Amino acid sequence: MPKMIDIFYLTTRRHKFLLAHANELSYAMRKVKSIRHVYFLCGSNGIDNITRSKIETILQEKVRFEVEYTDDYIKKLKRIANSDADLCIKIDEDCYMTSQSWVEMINGADELLEDDLFLTGCITNGIPTCDLFLRNHAEPIRSHIEKTYFCTTNFYPINGADYRSLNHPNLKDRWDPDLFWKLVSEINHPYQGIHPMRMRFDANVVMNSYILNNFEQTMLPKKMNIIHDKIKYPHYCPQFLMMIPERLMQVLTAKEFDFDGYDEVPLNLFRESKGMSMAIAQGIPILHTMFNWSQQYEYENCLIDEIVRISENRNHE
Repeated sequence: MPKMIDIFYLTTRRHKFLLAHANELSYAMRKVKSIRHVYFLCGSNGIDNITRSKIETILQEKVRFEVEYTDDYIKKLKRIANSDADLCIKIDEDCYMTSQSWVEMINGADELLEDDLFLTGCITNGIPTCDLFLRNHAEPIRSHIEKTYFCTTNFYPINGADYRSLNHPNLKDRWDPDLFWKLVSEINHPYQGIHPMRMRFDANVVMNSYILNNFEQTMLPKKMNIIHDKIKYPHYCPQFLMMIPERLMQVLTAKEFDFDGYDEVPLNLFRESKGMSMAIAQGIPILHTMFNWSQQYEYENCLIDEIVRISENRNHE
């Protein structure tokens, strides 16, 4: 029997982007029937009436808006964890998936193993997925980005974590993801969500430009094995999660892992303590606009405009 899935978008200010999300999901739901509801969990900004009306027209009876939430991130996550669906999907509003990728992701729910805490896709600038995305979906620019940006990144202390050990001489001439993640795992701090992509806004610009100019090649899914990893990758930045709701609640209510009011640290500490895997669907690309460390919101707005335009005009079959 197919698993019933609830999808939850965590929204803040990128209201125009929500139209692209709704548009892609509407095409996906013609091919998969296990999506029960699509929720938009609104922060203090809400969603303007015009955008809301358009989303309701696109998704019809599937859509739900919940606007009573503040900007309390954990409160939104606990709402997701209270879903009575078989699986819940949490996706930040600054992430974008094509309808084809949505179909593959929903179908991939059957690939979740008992030891998998969650399933995610191949996030373009994600931690730890950006190296996989370059290798599997953007190979023509991989060498350029690695040499120009990754190898030249200077790591320094930030947010209480000291990343200077990542300035390893063996990473300066040739980028070695395996060595990099080994060094990250040795950092004695819960903030292990570090990568040149998180520090280098310029690298994000180059990658996003390549994606926009080669949309079909980079953003459509490929048939590839799902990675079930317990050891290689020490940390995941959770812009996208497919999980059993009860497990998400276990993560959120584990007092020993409560750290900073977000889910990133508790998720990774819980996974490590339980010896569970992260499952990565490396063939399913998910575009994440940029990390908030850069705060280049004017650039992001222009990027979103272009993605919305592409979504409205592309072939969804």
